[in-house]
Amino acid sequence: MTLNEALKHMSAQAEGAKTLTEADMPALHAALLDILADLKELCESYNIAWSLSAGNLLGAVRCGGFIPWDDDIDITMTREDFDRLAEVLRSPTQEKADERVKAFLEKYKFRIPGDPGYLLHFPRLYKRGTAFREMLSTDEGDNELYVDIFLHDGIPEAGIRRKLHGCHCNLLLGMISASRVYRCRETLTRYCREDAAAKKEVMRRIRIGRLLSFRSLEGLIRHADRVFGKYKGQKTKDIAIISGARHYFGEIYERDQVCVYRPARFEDRELPVPVGADYYLTRRYGSDYMTPPAAPDRDRRVLIDYRLQKVKEG
Repeated sequence: MTLNEALKHMSAQAEGAKTLTEADMPALHAALLDILADLKELCESYNIAWSLSAGNLLGAVRCGGFIPWDDDIDITMTREDFDRLAEVLRSPTQEKADERVKAFLEKYKFRIPGDPGYLLHFPRLYKRGTAFREMLSTDEGDNELYVDIFLHDGIPEAGIRRKLHGCHCNLLLGMISASRVYRCRETLTRYCREDAAAKKEVMRRIRIGRLLSFRSLEGLIRHADRVFGKYKGQKTKDIAIISGARHYFGEIYERDQVCVYRPARFEDRELPVPVGADYYLTRRYGSDYMTPPAAPDRDRRVLIDYRLQKVKEG
C-alpha cells in the first residue's frame, strides 16, 4: 500500500479530521469553478495554453463536468507555457505588473518548486482566505484550496537515454517524497497514530527522510525541477508528466495528442482539453475509463481543516 492509499483509507472520525461528503460537493465544485474561470481569463490575456487533466479530463468526457466525488482541479501545460505564466505572476516588482495581475494576486497565491517553505515538486495556485489542509502538511504551510499544475516535459527518444533520464527523475521523486514526509512528520504522526497501515507507511518514509535531511527539501526540489526540465525547448516526439501520479514511465504520451487542445463542455462552460483525450484517458485509466468505479474504490480525501470562505473577524 502506498502512503496516499493509506491516508485515503483512514477513518476521519477516529482521527478528529473530516472526510468530504456528497453534501460538501456543490459548494466545493462552485469554488473550484470560480478559480478556473479566473485562471482561464488570465491565461487567455497572456496567450498561455493549458488543459484539464487527470480526473477533471475524465469528468469532462464521462460526465460533462466534475466527477461527483472529485474534490480538486488538475491542469497541465507545457513547461514553456508555465515559464510564461511564472513570468507574468512573478514580475520583478508589483509596479511593473498590470492591474489584471495585481487583482489576480490579491485573490491567489502562486507557488512554484523551490519556493521557501513550499514542499511540492510541481506548481500550485492557492485561493487566499480558504482552508483545505491535508494530512501531508505542516502548521505553517500553504493549507488553502488549490489547483494543481502539472507540466508536460520533453523527454529523449526511446532508448538508453530515456531509461537513464527516467530512472534519475524517479529517484529524485522518491527522495522528495521521503523528505516531504519527514518535514510533515509532526502532523502525520499526530493524526496517524491510531491507524496501523498509515502509521507503517509514514514511519518507513520518516526513517528514509531522516537520512536525507542533511539537504534542504527546497534545494532538492529545485535540483529535481532542473532535471525534469532538462529537455525544455526541444520539440521531442514524446512528453512525460513527470510529477504525475504514475511518475515518469507511466506518464509518457505523444506530444501531438496531449499538447494540442480543443474546447469541451465542463459544467456550464467550455474549457480546454487535449485533442487526444481518448488516447490519454485510455493510457491513464484503461480502456474501460467510461465505467465509474465501485463506491469503495472511489478516491476520498481526509482533511484536517476545510473552509471555503474567510472567517470574519470580530
